[in-house]
Amino acid sequence: MSTELSRPHTLPTENTHTVDQIMTATIAYVDRRDPLSRADDLLTELRVHHIPVLDGERVVGLLSDRDLRRPPLIQEFCASNKLIRKFLESTQCGDYMNWPLITVSPETTVSQAAAIMVDKQISCLPVTQEGKLLGLVTMTDLVQLLVAVESVTSAGTS
Repeated sequence: MSTELSRPHTLPTENTHTVDQIMTATIAYVDRRDPLSRADDLLTELRVHHIPVLDGERVVGLLSDRDLRRPPLIQEFCASNKLIRKFLESTQCGDYMNWPLITVSPETTVSQAAAIMVDKQISCLPVTQEGKLLGLVTMTDLVQLLVAVESVTSAGTS
């Protein structure tokens, strides 16, 4: 069963931005024992691209919308949408999630998070503290910060 975590999302005002200032804190998640169909439904319903996989309170993996539409695996085994749904219902999230997981702490700078994403060619990092999920920082969050900083900078020079 998934629930949501919530934390205020604030625009940073100082020069060194940390991921806890820009992360998405209200997020849905799935349990590692949930069927993939649950993750697929949440990704579609919430119109998000990533969903964390938890084991109790600890984040253990990540699923993306791309993972669930990975042609080599799903389409090789499933000739129709009905078979795809059956596959999603019979496979646990924990058996299909991405791991080992790369995470960052809330104090990680935005620059450090961006460097990790570029280096590892990923578009999302779970933000954790002592293994507990606090939120997700995505490329979209980084771009939104860039736009906000650029507009503040532009306004200050006009």
